[in-house]
Amino acid sequence: MTPSAPYSAPDPVVPDAIPPRRSARDVRLRPLGLGFADRSLEAAWWSRYAQDRVRVLRGNIALLYVLSAGFALVDKLVFTAQATTLLMARAVMMVFLLLPAPWIFGRGSLAFLERHAQHVLLYLSIAATLSISAMGWVVLGSADETMVFVTLVCALFTQVCIYCTSGLRFAYATPLGIAATAAYFAAVVVRSAASSGDRTTVAAFLVCETLIGLTVCFTLEAMARRDFVRGLWLEDASRRSEALLLNLMPASFVARLEEGRTVLERLPRATILFATLVGFDEATRDLTPVEAVRLLDRLVAQFDRIARSHGVERIKTMGATYMAAAGVPAGREDDGPAAARAVLAMRDVVRVMAARGMPLRLRSGIASGPVVSGVIGRTRIAFDCWGDTANVASRLDSHGEPDRIQLAPSTARLLENEFVVTPRGRVDIKGKGEMTTSWLEAER
Repeated sequence: MTPSAPYSAPDPVVPDAIPPRRSARDVRLRPLGLGFADRSLEAAWWSRYAQDRVRVLRGNIALLYVLSAGFALVDKLVFTAQATTLLMARAVMMVFLLLPAPWIFGRGSLAFLERHAQHVLLYLSIAATLSISAMGWVVLGSADETMVFVTLVCALFTQVCIYCTSGLRFAYATPLGIAATAAYFAAVVVRSAASSGDRTTVAAFLVCETLIGLTVCFTLEAMARRDFVRGLWLEDASRRSEALLLNLMPASFVARLEEGRTVLERLPRATILFATLVGFDEATRDLTPVEAVRLLDRLVAQFDRIARSHGVERIKTMGATYMAAAGVPAGREDDGPAAARAVLAMRDVVRVMAARGMPLRLRSGIASGPVVSGVIGRTRIAFDCWGDTANVASRLDSHGEPDRIQLAPSTARLLENEFVVTPRGRVDIKGKGEMTTSWLEAER
């Protein structure tokens, strides 16, 4: 039976990259508006902000409705002379406040709020502030000294809402709060008969409240944005850690390790392969140590890609020796053929390099049988396979020949129908005695 054409070697590839660090983004805040300098980061912030705060946002708006209606009773009891006018103004305010309700509490409101949450809040804040300013103008027209300070309390409460509880960003809350302060003070000067001392007191209260409100608003938004960036860093670190673990062990073992479960497993059958780059030291003699390691890294990266494409799990590398397993961690019926196809592809990659002037040959040994696989260690964890099958595969590699793939009898039986296998004869294997081995030539 004539061997088929050699397995076509894949083009050299770069190994799967670990996800880039999000912390490489520009996380600086703009000095006044507190927006991120990075536009994509700013968009991500507002999307996350809306998702995280939609319930709080709805709660604040519902509270605004309740307080606006509840203060109607205060208007009637405290400002008896202007009660009718104030109630009419408050009714108009409630109409304006309720206009965006379908977009806030209706279906699909989350998607709307992700894009327009700040616009909604700004609209509601302006509507409420204008209405309260109008009512203050009405009250101050005939207010005595006591009423001036009662309305001052209302104005200070409005400022607290604008700066601290509304959720408005600093860039919006600042001009609105200052405008509301200026409007109230102007109403006190123009409409009320307050003395110069009372006006000075009102101005002092308003200025202090404005400064405190600005500081609180700025601090709250800056802290929220920094927490958002720290969350991105944590997500990035978690993703990179998981990517590193997935490079070290199968995904199922990563999940068990994270859950604190047992990460050792006995498999009734798996196929272990060892592949050694013969002549690597001689081939890299004229290279610097760094260049030699980079060459080895490129080869290992290609071997990893080949292994993944055939469903074979890389176990570890030891110098110029590559160890992999088929049927680990979950058993499979075609573990032998999968390992054989992978090692044939690896050999062809090395043959291509040899044809280009790099004097390398691949020597390999494959054995099939029971295997124990899992993770050991607590500080430096390592994924590995143990058992007689792994020992035999290692011995077959070390007792093999360059550019040849030596098979244990157990593996040869699994491959004889799909691959060209030629007997080598009896070989003295260290620690195992004499063993009848075979050469894997090609796939049929």
